[in-house]
Amino acid sequence: MAVPVPTPDPAAFGSKSSLVWQAAPVQEHDWYYDNGEELLPDLGPGVPAADVAMRWMAVDRVYCLDRHRFTPANWDALQRIYQDLPGWQPFSSDGPRWFSLDEDRDLHLWASVEPSGLQVAGVLTLGMWCGWDPQFRCAITNHDLPRFMHMTRIPIPANHSKHKDHELRLEY
Repeated sequence: MAVPVPTPDPAAFGSKSSLVWQAAPVQEHDWYYDNGEELLPDLGPGVPAADVAMRWMAVDRVYCLDRHRFTPANWDALQRIYQDLPGWQPFSSDGPRWFSLDEDRDLHLWASVEPSGLQVAGVLTLGMWCGWDPQFRCAITNHDLPRFMHMTRIPIPANHSKHKDHELRLEY
């Protein structure tokens, strides 16, 4: 990600000054990161794709949802997103869960709102994760839920998916 560089706005004269920050477009991976996601070991050549898709993996991902900017409508949308994802467990009493309520025995995912964002962790097969994660990210983007870029905590502008170039205008 390019670091924004302030450039003076030549149209700003008088008692007010203005800076325009031109930032590189936000990349899809700028709003989530992994906490030591365990990747599959090298399985070697000739392993069928179906066997690879069934391998278990540990997941620990943080989606940089900016809960401080969430409105009640955003929380409602997030709940609907949870319910529409594969494996939703509607009877969980301690937070959102998918695939199983028992994290000690089965393939499962859980989510928790943390200061760093929404943490999603558990154990799934690679095939399950490769279906669940893109569907979740797409739903978050489509509902335009407030997010920030994980390295900078810069808010991602509303309707980001509809606009390719963004600028942040600071006046002082």
